[in-house]
Formats: sequence, C-alpha cells, structure tokens
Amino acid sequence: MFFPRVEQRDGAVGAWSDVYGIGACILACMSAKPPQEATSRAREDLVPLALEILERSYSARILSVTKACLELDPRARPQGARELLQRLMAR
Repeated sequence: MFFPRVEQRDGAVGAWSDVYGIGACILACMSAKPPQEATSRAREDLVPLALEILERSYSARILSVTKACLELDPRARPQGARELLQRLMAR
C-alpha cells in the first residue's frame, strides 16, 4: 500500500494511515500515475509540485484535502473518515 514506512515499522497505524492511503489514491487518480514513495519524500518532496500542476484541472478544495491526507506527519492529517468527509464537504 501507500503507507509511510515509518508507520509500518513502528506499528503506529490507524485511521490516519488509511487517510494517507486515500490521499495517495486520489493523487494517483488525478495524475494518472502512482504517487511518490513516502520514504523518498523526506529527501525531496515532489507532492507539492504535483498538486501545483494539478491546479489547472482540479478544485482548490480537492487539492487541499489531498494535500492534508498526504501530510508526512500523521498528526497533521485528517484523523479519520468523519474528519475527511467534513473537509470534503466544507463550503
């Protein structure tokens, strides 16, 4: 899956890990290619550039939610499906 290896190795997985996977799937669907591996993002994070390129085709809301889902710090992500849904539905 797309979970950051730190979460897999340390066993600290939860709903926030699923949220990362959802964000990775959304980004893959929007860009038509797999997202950058989480482990390489610590060295050079290309996700912001990918999201910037997608600004031409997608709404600010979906890009913002995707960015939040893909935060490397699990505490900075939506913590579960309810919070993710709230962010998607916010006006």
